[in-house]
Amino acid sequence: MDILLRKLTFDGVGPFREEEVFDLTTEGVTYVYAPNGHGKTSSIDLVRWLIRGKAAVDADEFRSLKQKQEKNVINHHRFRNMEGGRVEAILEVGDDGLYRVERSIEWGTSPSSDLVVERDEDGDWAPIDDPEGFLAELLPHERLGFNLLTGEHVRDFVAELSGPVVKESVERQLQNPEIVSLDESLEAIVDDLDKQAEAEERADRRRRKLRDKRADLKEREENFRETKREKEIEEHQLQDDVEELKQEQAKLDQAEEREAEREELREEVRNLEERRERELASIRAELTPSWPTLLEAGCEDAVEALLAEHEEAVEAHEAWEEDVTKAQLLEDRLEADTCWCGTEMDADHREEIRGTIDALTAGEPEVPELPVSEWRLQEWASGDGTDELAETIETQRQRLAEVTEDLRAKRERLEELDAELETDVEEKRDLIQRRIKAKKMKVNSIQDEKSKVVRKHLDAQERLNEIKSKLADMDDVSVDSTLLSRARKYRDAIRGTIDAALPKLRQDLLDRTQGIFDHLFQKDADYRITLSGSSMVPRVVRDVGDEEEIVPLSEGEKTRLGLALLFALREVAAEHPFLLLDAPFSTLDDEGVHRLLELIGDHEGQVVVFTKDAFPDGKWYDAVEAADPDVYRMDWMQEKGGDREGYTRIRPGKVEALRLQGGSA
Repeated sequence: MDILLRKLTFDGVGPFREEEVFDLTTEGVTYVYAPNGHGKTSSIDLVRWLIRGKAAVDADEFRSLKQKQEKNVINHHRFRNMEGGRVEAILEVGDDGLYRVERSIEWGTSPSSDLVVERDEDGDWAPIDDPEGFLAELLPHERLGFNLLTGEHVRDFVAELSGPVVKESVERQLQNPEIVSLDESLEAIVDDLDKQAEAEERADRRRRKLRDKRADLKEREENFRETKREKEIEEHQLQDDVEELKQEQAKLDQAEEREAEREELREEVRNLEERRERELASIRAELTPSWPTLLEAGCEDAVEALLAEHEEAVEAHEAWEEDVTKAQLLEDRLEADTCWCGTEMDADHREEIRGTIDALTAGEPEVPELPVSEWRLQEWASGDGTDELAETIETQRQRLAEVTEDLRAKRERLEELDAELETDVEEKRDLIQRRIKAKKMKVNSIQDEKSKVVRKHLDAQERLNEIKSKLADMDDVSVDSTLLSRARKYRDAIRGTIDAALPKLRQDLLDRTQGIFDHLFQKDADYRITLSGSSMVPRVVRDVGDEEEIVPLSEGEKTRLGLALLFALREVAAEHPFLLLDAPFSTLDDEGVHRLLELIGDHEGQVVVFTKDAFPDGKWYDAVEAADPDVYRMDWMQEKGGDREGYTRIRPGKVEALRLQGGSA
């Protein structure tokens, strides 16, 4: 299968011009190399692939960037137009995960034909009948990136360029039974360690889960104890409040007793008032308003006048009683409804009789009662008993004064008690009622909280019992711990053995690899790689006409291509992921450089950069060195002498951060 390596130029106006084509025969590797006019490789497509996640750029986009530059190389393997010739490697992914070349095609406007052509089995160019269908068939295929070598793609490529002896030597070293056996042993040990680590990790997770549960339960118990202590404090406070409430209730009872005492006092006052009224009535009965006049005018005359008045009143009352008797007779007549002559009464007669009855019964005269017996009055009228009457009046007056004074004192005391009780009892009653209401509400809330805490405690106790039962069922934890401790000791012993053996094995492997390199690159070896036109380019495919001048590779271009092959060879021996970047920083701004540095730092495998430009950020290398101790520095030297075009030697350097100093990589 032919893999075409083509150098193209673009004059800014016309179609692409093919200046140089290199045909490298391989079996699964494509390395597209397009040098520019300044002697070093342009990597703009690769940089864009790394930064933007694209495999290439569109032809129109690239043309707009390069339109003002003359004789610049246009990266040709991703163009989507039909203006100029290009070379495309169509690849497929095989069962082993490697890319394999299906065919190599060139299409475009050739100097002699406008048809889309491809190379047939004989190596001749033949037109394609259905260009659109052919292109549509090509689009779904994967395509290899520009200026990119990976460890999966370089084995046969390097072996083909280095010769069958180098290929056999490398494969023989890689298939050494000791190395294979060592690799298998290491893989088995690593698998065993991984399994033990996984088992230990599972057990650790299980133990951590149990510890977390125990810690959670312990925390819940502490919270419950704290809550219980708080509730006990609240209960003590509640008891104090109850005692205070009892004291307030006792005060209220005392106030009620005082209220009862006041009521009793009021009752006594009322009794005294009634007694006073009775005494006054008695005195008034004994001492009528006429007695002072009678005493002043003389007792005898006054008594006689009183007796005469009394007799007149009695006579008037007796006359009235006779009139009432007459009225009763008339009433009987009215009831009989007959006149004196036996005839029936008419209405006028009846009304006349009714008026007579009313006149007779109206105005009953009063007979005043004598204050004393009649014989006493007669005695007073005769002049006897005047001194006794005066003494009786004075005694009644003194008794009335005493009752009045006692009543006044009782009333004053009652007023004092009323004022005191009104200002004290009412306020205390309201205050105590409010306190009682507040205490009752607080007691109810505390009882509710206490019931909630009790329910929570019961729930937590149930969960604790469930977890304890589960822990009791997990009797194999101690067994697992014992097994894990034994496995850990076994792992530590194996790890110590491996750690002790790895330096020797690593050094042995490095010595073997270095021996291969020394054998390949010693001055007198028969397998020295010489970067000459004859060994580098087996044949030149020319389809641009005999008059076109072939521009050979420059020394820098040959050097870079040789370095790429040598690094690829080293990667074949070391079997590490590999990424090669050729001058990636020359066309980037600061942001692009930093983004590319981040992508390089995130690459899992080894990265080799060819550049004469200094990295802008020296701290990045310190970070790389601190993070990855396997970063190394490779110096290359170019020697000239005699008829040799030049050759390159790789010398492994000191383990340190990758530094670029004046043409070193």
